[in-house]
Amino acid sequence: MLCLYQQSSFLPRQQSALPALLPLPQPPSVPPGHPTTVPQRRPPRRVTSYCRCCHDPSSVMCSAYCDALVFRRRCRSAASTTGLFQLGPSESPVQQQQQQQSQAFGGDAGLLGDIFGVGGGAGVQTGFYVPPKQVWLPAAKGKGLEISGTFCRRNGQIHMDMTFINRAMQPMISFAMQFNKNSFGLLPAQPLNLPHLNPNQTTDVSLALDVTGPIQKMEPLTNLQVAIKNSVDVFYFACILPIHVYFTEDGQMDKRVFLATWKDIPSQNEVQYTLNNMQHSADVVSNKLQENNIFTIAKRNVEGQDMLYQCLKLTNGIWVLTELKISPGNPNYTLSLKSRANEVSPTIYQAFEMILHQ
Repeated sequence: MLCLYQQSSFLPRQQSALPALLPLPQPPSVPPGHPTTVPQRRPPRRVTSYCRCCHDPSSVMCSAYCDALVFRRRCRSAASTTGLFQLGPSESPVQQQQQQQSQAFGGDAGLLGDIFGVGGGAGVQTGFYVPPKQVWLPAAKGKGLEISGTFCRRNGQIHMDMTFINRAMQPMISFAMQFNKNSFGLLPAQPLNLPHLNPNQTTDVSLALDVTGPIQKMEPLTNLQVAIKNSVDVFYFACILPIHVYFTEDGQMDKRVFLATWKDIPSQNEVQYTLNNMQHSADVVSNKLQENNIFTIAKRNVEGQDMLYQCLKLTNGIWVLTELKISPGNPNYTLSLKSRANEVSPTIYQAFEMILHQ
């Protein structure tokens, strides 16, 4: 948790601008019973805020979240290293940030060292891709209860948007929902707000979710097993979450940390995929992915090919680094993924396919 501390200093009292030869006006006479001393006004106070990670007086905003001050700050080194593994091979986040500020990119960056000039801001939720709703519980299996739904991410939190339909002849009450253990610890953040459902009634419900529950690896990785209870019975169904709802808003990575991490991850952890039938330019691709919390760290044109270097962070702290090659006139893109957890690569590839085909 990154906090701010303050240092204060007092400015000297301003001297009178009147010429010394002019007599100053005398203070009015003090009525009897009043105090003869006048309280002195406190000099103006100047407050300077410092960033604890970079100690820059002008850096009054940092990317980490504080309980009292929820600001995006310019110093991003702390947020870029709060993952499952240490991103830099030897340096601390503070050292990496200070080294970045003190020297320019040199020969140690290699081919990637001179391309890191494009950085995005925090993820924008306005263009977040929301898949269409699917029927999770048919009325035939739910004794008249039909549930369809989808998942999305709003204001930094996963939501389960559902439509309940009562196709039975009797009303349904006392609804409750529970999740089984899953790969990302997903669980309801609040009780299901559905007091009753009359016959032939349709109700839309949005359930906020959290990722602090028990973890158990599922197959497929984002599979979620759900139990729904009402006054009729208890019903069970399973659904697949799109992996991009687990992409966090603090997935932006420092350029030098990105380069060091790319080199530090073993080459055998790199997986390549082909994205077919793509019709977007590199800028459109970058914008679409950033709206879904996949951040462009750098962009470069190499021998007529647009190269996008990007990264994302999952809610469980796993980082994924990507390289996307776009050739003019070629509808097929080459996607390279590097991560210390290779089991997430197939679902990340599916997320790219889904987002860019919308």
